Amino acid sequence: MQQAIIPVFKLRILKYGLLTLVLSVYSTGYAGTSITVPGSEFKTINRAMIQAKPGDTVWVENGSYTGHVAVEPGVTLISRISYGAVLDGNGRKTVVALKGKSTISGFEITNGTI
Repeated sequence: MQQAIIPVFKLRILKYGLLTLVLSVYSTGYAGTSITVPGSEFKTINRAMIQAKPGDTVWVENGSYTGHVAVEPGVTLISRISYGAVLDGNGRKTVVALKGKSTISGFEITNGTI
């Protein structure tokens, strides 16, 4: 009996998650783009954040990135490989500032706070 509950539960999560995604895209009219750092267009996270719009996802490759990062409203900042990208604050207190409805995932934060 318990084995039948798990697939139904997963289906419900998928159904509601997909509904949320569809409503988000419909309400903003913008599905967002993927930006890679470093990449051909952006060498730093901060340069990518200047151009990022709500709904965009900034993917960060492995490596160490020094300095303060301000994640713009509605932007998602993700390490391409979990904990493969390090945000080093150089002991300057706040390393990452999250602005309205922004998210960050998969980073190691050193020498500072969020």
